[in-house]
Amino acid sequence: MPGTYVDQVVASLGYSILYPNGVHKWYSYTNSDGRAVLLPHLLQKSDLYKPSIFTCINYAFEVWNICGRTYELNTWVPVIGRISDSNARHAWILIMVGDETGLKKDEFLFFEPNDGWEMGKQLELAYQAFPVGAEDYQGEMIFY
Repeated sequence: MPGTYVDQVVASLGYSILYPNGVHKWYSYTNSDGRAVLLPHLLQKSDLYKPSIFTCINYAFEVWNICGRTYELNTWVPVIGRISDSNARHAWILIMVGDETGLKKDEFLFFEPNDGWEMGKQLELAYQAFPVGAEDYQGEMIFY
């Protein structure tokens, strides 16, 4: 799909855009079934975390890079925002999905790529992916 279409969808999410008009002219996405297949392969080991050099933003960009390089998807994108149990900002992934008619915002999920990350409340999480806004995750900025 063209970047101008993704720009409209991203603008409707209400996040500040970290790279005006997106990084790409064209975007590729998967449907919900494809998302379910990919999620187990995108969890990153918790031992990558090193407070001074590899933190949540690195996890988010690592998954963004893997999705582009390995799966040719550029709609699993980093989001920066706040979570309820921290005053600091945090980073995670927004998964945009759709079908042949376009993106389906009601099917978008947040994804916490660090397999050792302690989630807030208990939800039945499939590979640490959950509905946008759940777990007290409030997105503020997006890089797409």
